[in-house]
Amino acid sequence: MTTQFTTKRASQILFIGLITICCAATLAPVHAQRPEATKAKTQYQVSNLPSLGGTSSAGNSINNQTWAAGYSRLTGDQTRHAALWRSGVLSDLDTLGGPNSSVTWNVKNTAGVIVGISQTLTPEPLGEIWSSFFFYSGPFRAGYINLGFVWEQALGQMRGLPNFPGGNNGFATGANNLRQVVGVSRLRYSSFAQRCGLWDRPIRSMISP
Repeated sequence: MTTQFTTKRASQILFIGLITICCAATLAPVHAQRPEATKAKTQYQVSNLPSLGGTSSAGNSINNQTWAAGYSRLTGDQTRHAALWRSGVLSDLDTLGGPNSSVTWNVKNTAGVIVGISQTLTPEPLGEIWSSFFFYSGPFRAGYINLGFVWEQALGQMRGLPNFPGGNNGFATGANNLRQVVGVSRLRYSSFAQRCGLWDRPIRSMISP
């Protein structure tokens, strides 16, 4: 009697297990068609952006207008220029006279303002390398004064941003839709002290926070 009951019980458990498996197999396609499952299959298209002739470029910034900005190396890979890609079309933002420039931080505004760092033609009087050594590559990565720059679509050219009085080097890291720019500037009589600052409209002077 005990053996018969145990066998019957085992058969019931097996039957229930088979029904569960069949139901799961039936519901699986339905679950796969749910919105959340479909969303997980979203695919992206990778586009190859043109360069300024060198072997490498980098996109460091993108906004809601699909503007991508960064830098592109020039032919020979000795220098790099700040670059802007709009709808896949490349614009060379040039420099402030020196060999290198770059958009190094994410600039998200949609007002047509791009900011970054650029070397000038003026030699670095204190022999510092902080302001450019880590932003560029190649034989001309140091030895020049660096300034933050702003490039505006309406003007179509790069402009240098002033530093705090007495400071030699600076760079710009971001801009908003009010055309206000933030960044960093070195201070007077010191090769190490620096301070964050805000360039307000019109972009002519630096305000210490």
